[in-house]
Amino acid sequence: MQKPIISRSSFGVLAGVVALIVTACDGKPGAGSVDSSVGLQPDSSVPPYMGGPDNTYCLAGNVANFGAVNDGPAALPTACFYTAVSATPSPGAMTPVPAGADLQAALNRAACGDTLLLAAGATFDQPTGLTFPAKNCDDQHWITVRTDAPDASLPPEGTRISPCYAGVSSLPGRPAFNCVTTQNVMPKIMIHPNTTLKIPGDHYRLIGLEVTRPVGGGIVYIIGDCSGGNNIIFDRDWMHGTATDELNHIILAPNATYVAAIDSYLSDAHCTAGTGSCTDSQAVSGGIGSSPNGPIKVVNNYIESAGEGILFGGGGATQVPHDIEVRRNFFNKPLIWKPGSPDFFGTTFVVKNNFELKNGQRVLLEGNVLNNVWGGFSQVGFQILLTPKSQNNQCPICTVADVTMRFNALSHSGAGISLAAVKSDSGGSSMGLHRVSIHDDVIDDVSQQSYNGDGTGIQIMALDAFQSFTINHITFVHADKNLFSMGGQPIPNGVLTNNLLSSGMYGAWDIGVGPSGCGYQLSGNAAALFTACWNPNTVGNNAVIAGNTQWPSGTQTTTDPTAVGFVNYNGGSGGDYHLATGSPYKGMGSDGKDIGADIDAVLHSTAGVASF
Repeated sequence: MQKPIISRSSFGVLAGVVALIVTACDGKPGAGSVDSSVGLQPDSSVPPYMGGPDNTYCLAGNVANFGAVNDGPAALPTACFYTAVSATPSPGAMTPVPAGADLQAALNRAACGDTLLLAAGATFDQPTGLTFPAKNCDDQHWITVRTDAPDASLPPEGTRISPCYAGVSSLPGRPAFNCVTTQNVMPKIMIHPNTTLKIPGDHYRLIGLEVTRPVGGGIVYIIGDCSGGNNIIFDRDWMHGTATDELNHIILAPNATYVAAIDSYLSDAHCTAGTGSCTDSQAVSGGIGSSPNGPIKVVNNYIESAGEGILFGGGGATQVPHDIEVRRNFFNKPLIWKPGSPDFFGTTFVVKNNFELKNGQRVLLEGNVLNNVWGGFSQVGFQILLTPKSQNNQCPICTVADVTMRFNALSHSGAGISLAAVKSDSGGSSMGLHRVSIHDDVIDDVSQQSYNGDGTGIQIMALDAFQSFTINHITFVHADKNLFSMGGQPIPNGVLTNNLLSSGMYGAWDIGVGPSGCGYQLSGNAAALFTACWNPNTVGNNAVIAGNTQWPSGTQTTTDPTAVGFVNYNGGSGGDYHLATGSPYKGMGSDGKDIGADIDAVLHSTAGVASF
């Protein structure tokens, strides 16, 4: 497995493969951890706002606490979902569900406030699917569906689970689990082709469950369908497909409000078809439909999907999903899926990217590690795509707006980040791309050759409505073709400041829309491209490891990456990108900080996300 970019002490010290986090970000269980007796709530002496690392920006009562109204031009979320166990009481009956029992009947009988205790290690085979019915519960009477194993048998609240707890000590090509135990304490719910686990109901918390599909038998489209539901929490669950069978969606949440996936392991979502029934796959998706969608919370999960790890949009919608919090997740595509890799296992999946928005507003992407993306099928290996789209002309109201990306680490991909306002394939316009803030992110090892991509670091193009973006204090260490690809119509209010960037071979390049494009005949001249394509713009105080291009006056350049003064450049892959004492860019930001990302802040925000 390719080494992720982040370690706790420095970049590039990770040896071999990584093991999944089994502690909170400070190495201790999150505050408010459940006690060791099944069904008991946390100690009442713990203040209700002490919800552990999952609730950094959310207080009890779903009170948003993001610390500011805006991050740069982007509005931060104004709503949140407080997911501490203390906030989801189930004071009613505790009902055992033994192996062989009718799980659907148990769900139908459950009353608001009840807990269903599924037998640890038992398999609940659901050949016709499973539905969690609407009960019209309230915030004081949740229905908890969980393993009957004691809480002490699970990771503490706020701590990511791994397949260890289902008796699986390792998975081929995945990060090492470093199991403390392999006792199987997770009940298994088996969802068959042409069926699904549906949660159209409300106030359900699922704890310590394995949800999967059988080997063989055709496509399973969804194993966790929250369409139309509200107040649903997947907590410390392992939800997954099989090694080679097709699985479209793990958690699908359109037309749903207050949905969270926390501390869970989502894996083996993949499709093999270039055309047909299974062409795309996601671990978490939403943003389509005609009902409100949000808040959505995806925090501290392992996220693995061949298509998109997370996707919002991509279909017809009359609503914009809102207040989406995506923090401290490890996005990973195993290299055993990559054709040409020494570890390739023989089945080719449709691979796209790790995170994509086609419809969404007030989105926070923070403290994530995104690892391994390569080109193929219809895409070129971007890690992140922000691309509003009226898919099939069915979503003219779709927009991507108010997106903040900060303190993330992206590594090992065919391309980096795409900000692209484009029309649908049928020519329909969306509401466009507006107000994007990107800062204090670290990106390395973008390689056309290694990952079958196009080697572009950052693509910024406007073939539809697009305005206002800021890229400030990022460290982009290596792109082997060109740093920027841009064009289309001019974008108002583009900001590029205080960044430490590797220009690649060509630096900045026109996307090639012809004489009507703002970048026509300006390839290789970054200064002219920025002026023509970002108008008005603020470009200044950047440092560039220069290639064959002309940069704006005031840009500090060097042709030698070792002259930057990185603690350890390491060839632009997995290095320690702190600036050493004596670096010419130390403290030289317009705000007195180092040029480039705040590496300590990135390390703090990603601590434990992919550490081993």
